[in-house]
Amino acid sequence: MGSLLRVPVDSRLEKLARNWTRSPDGPQRELGARGLAFFKNEENVGLVRRLLDDRFTSNYDLGAPIKPRVDGSAGFDTLPGLTPEQDQKYYAMTVRPTVFINLVPDHIIFHRMYPMAADRTVVECDWLYAPDVVAEGRDVEHSVELFHRVNL
Repeated sequence: MGSLLRVPVDSRLEKLARNWTRSPDGPQRELGARGLAFFKNEENVGLVRRLLDDRFTSNYDLGAPIKPRVDGSAGFDTLPGLTPEQDQKYYAMTVRPTVFINLVPDHIIFHRMYPMAADRTVVECDWLYAPDVVAEGRDVEHSVELFHRVNL
């Protein structure tokens, strides 16, 4: 049986996101900027403005929906069936012991892990986009690059 992880948009997230914007680690600053998009106040806007020249966070708009793209652009259309509230969230699901699923507003990443030895695992990832994104041959590189920066 799998489990669903939801990240609550509450004061704990805001506190973490503020701390992350001060991190020496670029991807963590990026996560901080993304997290603060839910908490629009003068202090948080100031923290994000401080990052405008940061190569990891330079294009985020506190009023824009969160889309998982490294350049801060709007990404693709939201997957069919998502509510406006879901368009602002990231979901993750683990199906033990070897499957992990990332659900974001415009795509899904399906990870399968194959243990090969005590110190080695092969991970296969399928990136699932809406049919029109695939049919039109749209560039998904920004989504993939963000995933690599955060996870590799």
